[in-house]
Amino acid sequence: MGSRIFRTLGIALVLWGVLAPGRGSAADPMRTALPIVTLQMKAEQMLDSIHSMPPPEGAQKQDISGFVKQQLPPRMGLLNVKSAFEDVPTARISRPAEGVLVVRDERRRWLWSRTHVVVMTYRFTYMPEQAKVHAVRYTE
Repeated sequence: MGSRIFRTLGIALVLWGVLAPGRGSAADPMRTALPIVTLQMKAEQMLDSIHSMPPPEGAQKQDISGFVKQQLPPRMGLLNVKSAFEDVPTARISRPAEGVLVVRDERRRWLWSRTHVVVMTYRFTYMPEQAKVHAVRYTE
């Protein structure tokens, strides 16, 4: 009877350690709470994913609306897209016209012991008749 209680208690403690690993502790400052996913984190992940996608052979322009729709929340207006990219350190944002947002993302990559600068420009156009944002990637 006593060993059964200790075994159950041991299993409960093991499960607690596995299921709740993000709990912070004053005794162990290295363990922190799990991060809250923000729009800025989603935008950074999206830019990282897009940078790793090779453009179609010889293409300088690629429609990425479907990919953006999967990564960022649905029915995002341009203000929400802008706020998602504002805190990304490699992104430069401009508004050349009404209903248009341009994000220029510049990344440095090492390739064969040289630094290459990869610049991609994303043009987000709000389409009010469809209530969605159309996105195009340009590779320089």
